[in-house]
Amino acid sequence: MSVDHVVNPRGERTQPGGAALYAALASKVLGCNPLLVSAIGYDYPFKDVVFRNFPPHGVKLVSLPSTRFEIIYDSSWRAKYTKIELGAGSRITVRDLLKPMVLKGGFVHVAPMNPLKALRMVEALKEESDLMVSINTCAHYLEGNPRNRAAVLRAAEAADIAILSDEELKLLTGVEAIVAAARRVKAKTLVVTLGEVGALIKQGDRVELTPALTALVKSPVDVTGAGDVWSGGFLAGYAASKDIHKATAAASILSAVKCSRWNFEALLGLSFKDLDEVIELATSMREPTQLTRWLKEAGGA
Repeated sequence: MSVDHVVNPRGERTQPGGAALYAALASKVLGCNPLLVSAIGYDYPFKDVVFRNFPPHGVKLVSLPSTRFEIIYDSSWRAKYTKIELGAGSRITVRDLLKPMVLKGGFVHVAPMNPLKALRMVEALKEESDLMVSINTCAHYLEGNPRNRAAVLRAAEAADIAILSDEELKLLTGVEAIVAAARRVKAKTLVVTLGEVGALIKQGDRVELTPALTALVKSPVDVTGAGDVWSGGFLAGYAASKDIHKATAAASILSAVKCSRWNFEALLGLSFKDLDEVIELATSMREPTQLTRWLKEAGGA
């Protein structure tokens, strides 16, 4: 969980952020009851927003400044992190994930963090439980750092599901061709997000492509956390349905909806009974104005 200062072609905002927060919100939209495990500092200004949506006992308050990011997007929506202050985020530990309140769940998603710590978390969870464990990372951990890349590869192999963007996959393997790069990662299930193209799914030797349904939002307002919403939506959908293609479609829809407003405003108040309802939303909306109208009716503003 972090405090994000975002500057993009549509404006400037300071807002709650963090990969785990975005992923947890997406899973909640799809009917999960997620426990957000994180750490915040004494100065965290968005406690009310977070604790209206998640149980407070998963988040610990520490005597450090909160984690803060400054993110600037160019006209092509490419992100540059101009400030990274880890602060309270450094106090998230392996021990936090081995508590009974976590181990009684169905699955745990280890959001992007220091790859060596993430690897220890995945290994500990698999040793101590039968939980389904997923892992995600971030490109800036992989650039010019062989040790981090090795840790992510080991974590992906130990986990049940590894989710990577195409950029992260290339950095991780050093291979440009997506399918060839995917075959270098020894994950039980590897999901490679390909933006507006969709997602590549590799299970064993089988590789498939699921097209994205992203036409809902042609002019994004804020793309911060879109990949994390995708991850949370995919994992919740897959855990509920065991249908990897429906889960991928639902994830791309939720990610697109998220981008229609600042922060996660478009997700608040939304709730779907199953994946079919999410997909029905996308297929029934061919114009951006239809999405706006539906969000207002659903209370997602």
